[in-house]
Amino acid sequence: MATRVSDQPVPSNAGLAADQQEYTAVQQVMVSEALSQRMVQDGNDQYLLTTFSPVAILENFYSTRISVISDIAAETIQHLQECHRQISESPPTSEDLLELNANIQFLKAVIDIEQTVPRSFKAMFPCGSSKELISASLKERIEYVHSSCDYNLKLYTDVFNKHANLMLHELGWNLNEDENKEELAIIKKWTDRMIVPISLSDVREISMEYPWKNYVIDNQISPEDCKILGLISRLPSTLTPPDRFVCPVGAQVMAFPMRTPCGHVFDKHIIISALRANDECPMDRIPVKRSELVPAEALRGEIHQWLKEQFITITVHAKLPEDSFLAIRGNKAGLNWDKGIPLKKVGPEIWEIQIPYEEGCKYKVLINDNSSKWEAGENHILTEKGPQEIIPLFPVADNGTTIKTH
Repeated sequence: MATRVSDQPVPSNAGLAADQQEYTAVQQVMVSEALSQRMVQDGNDQYLLTTFSPVAILENFYSTRISVISDIAAETIQHLQECHRQISESPPTSEDLLELNANIQFLKAVIDIEQTVPRSFKAMFPCGSSKELISASLKERIEYVHSSCDYNLKLYTDVFNKHANLMLHELGWNLNEDENKEELAIIKKWTDRMIVPISLSDVREISMEYPWKNYVIDNQISPEDCKILGLISRLPSTLTPPDRFVCPVGAQVMAFPMRTPCGHVFDKHIIISALRANDECPMDRIPVKRSELVPAEALRGEIHQWLKEQFITITVHAKLPEDSFLAIRGNKAGLNWDKGIPLKKVGPEIWEIQIPYEEGCKYKVLINDNSSKWEAGENHILTEKGPQEIIPLFPVADNGTTIKTH
């Protein structure tokens, strides 16, 4: 089994002269330049001129830094090799792929740190008027570290994408078709609003985006599951779900409930994240392993059915130009009057949207979400729980005349 990312050291991503030590080095360089010029004028000993030159001071500071970076890069590449060997010997699990990608993300951070060294030289003397301050040997070391990191980054990124795309395909995702665009947008939005950190890279205390591919692979999400995530994200705050549907840690309706051996139920991404930090149940602190989690299928079915019952479908019949779309605005049910939500075109001249049912919700339809192209007439009002079909009227002139769109 590959060594986990949490076993590796965490480099400090210092920027250009970002810490006190580097500020001191910069100050020493400036002082030494002035001292060097003065010694040249006074004709002092060449040994002193060499010892206190900017090259000597910078060489001492940055050679130490690049050595540390080189060691961390070598260790990270070794972990990548171990991860690759693991997935080459047997079909990779979701954990194997996430571990590989966590090391890939960490290697990116190492490259960024490594590049601060040459950037620091340029920042200190941006006009290039000073003599060369970096020695040939240090240049070679920096170039070697960079080329090695860059080569391995490309190599293992390709390996990850190959296996990840295969797993995504098995889950029902076809990345070459437009039909999944809406679902992918839901997942990207969902990962952005997570309260509990769920990325393996978080173990290294590196702040980085949690890619949607990781989220799908980690939770084994199908396009149909993604629609459930979308429904949960749009539930109104006024709605009170049954207590057994709510995750006791995440405090929101569970999309993928998982049961621990001790009988507690949590949303999948919540309990997985908790187990990465501590191998114990968040409720009673009894030891738990991820392999011991069991899907609560019956409860999941109840939750999904309940979710669907909270939403109604609004169908709009409208004939529009090819480059136009319809949007809906309202005062409740996840709608507002300031910005519309696009409807999905499900057939020729037919548009649909699902919104949570809230009695008394008022809404209107717009063309291209343009406030100058509001649907004319009275607001539509939700009065009963059931599908609604409308044929909107839109103003077509400043005099207020209207036209049917179907």
